[in-house]
Amino acid sequence: KSDEEKLAAYRDAICTLADYNHEASDSDPYGDPWQLVWVFDGKPNTRVVCEGYAKAFQYLCDLGTTEATAITVQGQTSGPHMWNIVSIRGHNYLVDLTNCDAGYDLFLRGSTDGSAAAGYTIDHGRGTIRYRYNDDLDWNEEDLTLYRMDYRTWKTAVEKTPEIRLSSDLLFPGYTAAVRLENEDPDFAPSVLPGMNVPPVRMRAMRGRWSAYEAGALWLSTDLLPYPPDCLVYTILKEFEKLSPLSEMEFREHLDRILPGWRAAAKLLADRAEPYSLQ
Repeated sequence: KSDEEKLAAYRDAICTLADYNHEASDSDPYGDPWQLVWVFDGKPNTRVVCEGYAKAFQYLCDLGTTEATAITVQGQTSGPHMWNIVSIRGHNYLVDLTNCDAGYDLFLRGSTDGSAAAGYTIDHGRGTIRYRYNDDLDWNEEDLTLYRMDYRTWKTAVEKTPEIRLSSDLLFPGYTAAVRLENEDPDFAPSVLPGMNVPPVRMRAMRGRWSAYEAGALWLSTDLLPYPPDCLVYTILKEFEKLSPLSEMEFREHLDRILPGWRAAAKLLADRAEPYSLQ
């Protein structure tokens, strides 16, 4: 099974095995090793709090996933709470199995409302929950920063992204490029101007930048998917400006002709670029 399938199976198993202990007090300290045991003991009279759900999920992830990783974090919602952050395919997502077990949609969720420092607000289908991390966590900000899309939204966008073919005169005369996903057609190569070595263009999850040259290809970050198409095309154009036979002024004039919205695209990327940057 894929890591995605395993994560969903772990969620379903834990929510089936565990029952929440509504008699527990918010003042009860975390750190009870029996919380993890009680999830799997098969006894109907043993119940757990959020610590049991979160630690059981991390335990199964540690044992069974190949690339996806999970950490357990403590913080505040309406009171003290414990949940997981899962890193899969280059991005971090929130998993709150305690509230999943109560019927809320809080599995592999991202958020555009908040930050690691200020906390995140997530709409679970029947309202919202504000998650705030405790100040004394050992994890760094990168580990705790959620992606701005839910995992299922990102996955759907990637799977449904068609091949984007650029016309032969879009970049500069004689060049045709296609944007393909990482696992598609490894033998693909675009047509190029005679004597020019222009790499194929593909997409994958990346951190810290919009694009990069690696392994003979120009890779675009899948973080570009939520942005308007002009932003993706502008990123390609900026990279291939280095390979263009046109002067800087001629290239700008070329941009004005074939991508009239390039200045707006550049500003949009710049305004939302932190911590990304065009290389």
